[in-house]
Amino acid sequence: MKKGLVIIGSNQYGVVSEFISGIRQDLQSLNMTTELLDFNSPSSIEYQASREDRFDEFDFFFSFNAVGLDLSFNGMMLTEVMKRKPVFVFLVDHPLHLITRFIGLNVILLCVDQEHVGFAQLCGIRAHFFPHAVPADMVAGPTEFAGMEQKHGILFPASYFDTAQWRQKLQPVWHQVGHFLENCQSVTRFMQHLQVLPSGNKPATVGLDHNIQLLSIYADFYIRGRQREKILQLCQDSGLAITVVGNGSQQYKNRFPLHQYSDAVPFKTLLTLMQNARFVLHNSPGFELGLHERIVYPMALGTPVVCDLLARPDRILGADYQLLTINNIAGMNAVQYLQIQHENLAMIRQRHTWRYQLQSLMREYHLLAETSGQAVALC
Repeated sequence: MKKGLVIIGSNQYGVVSEFISGIRQDLQSLNMTTELLDFNSPSSIEYQASREDRFDEFDFFFSFNAVGLDLSFNGMMLTEVMKRKPVFVFLVDHPLHLITRFIGLNVILLCVDQEHVGFAQLCGIRAHFFPHAVPADMVAGPTEFAGMEQKHGILFPASYFDTAQWRQKLQPVWHQVGHFLENCQSVTRFMQHLQVLPSGNKPATVGLDHNIQLLSIYADFYIRGRQREKILQLCQDSGLAITVVGNGSQQYKNRFPLHQYSDAVPFKTLLTLMQNARFVLHNSPGFELGLHERIVYPMALGTPVVCDLLARPDRILGADYQLLTINNIAGMNAVQYLQIQHENLAMIRQRHTWRYQLQSLMREYHLLAETSGQAVALC
């Protein structure tokens, strides 16, 4: 039986714990055991450090957000182990933000967007598309959902972005990039504009040095903040009151008074809110070719997702996915709603569990074998 060490760090609202718990659970279903090293838990650190020959005990390593890559046991560094054992780094944001943690290291990035994969590969880093998913047992077996009439409101899980702050940081170059930023949809498009990334037939001609990296990070936060304000404004102009739940969300109230606002809640509580809502609103965080937990978890819980025009989960979920927008949900009836609930569940069950993605990944790195068409663990 193969064994892995899962490494995590900061864990605000229990979001990371939920993801990692599902991943470990689905690895277990593939006959692969894991231990957890939580840098926020003194007892977890003490337990791992107290045992000898720790690296030899594990067949692979799984780091959330590149935490712990400088780890050492008994004088041996994980950076040395990377040369002979796979070290997976699961990123839930653009690799740009954390690239200094893993650039030059022999890691395998797991990216939630296909364009993030392309960026990493241009930087000479191995990367795989590993979009957000749910635990397999969350969608196992027959499921009955509360109907449209039993579910109420539109939930928008979204923290506050201070666009003025990021606009100020961009001030020294605003005369050069401001016009483009006001019309840009993602940091990928921004880096193409800078020619840091290729675009069509235009090759990349600008290197990603420290200054360009910072500029791109500022641009990413500015674009995401501006897009969030646009969706709030669109809902207000449409007379569509929503409930915004997220850190600092009350700071939007003066500008968008139609909506209700609530501070961030633990992720398990948020899942209950998603399940009870009639719709979950998703504002693209720059993932044009990826998935977000605000898409897959509501779908698994029986709640249709309403997207802004930039978030296009149908590009990943396929042509059978019914793309819902603010403009096309008003006339939905209970029968249509029920059909969407079950179609969404079927999509998640078939291809969007951690187990499904881990099975393919672990086979590729020879941690799983395939016998008679079924994946089994190497023991």
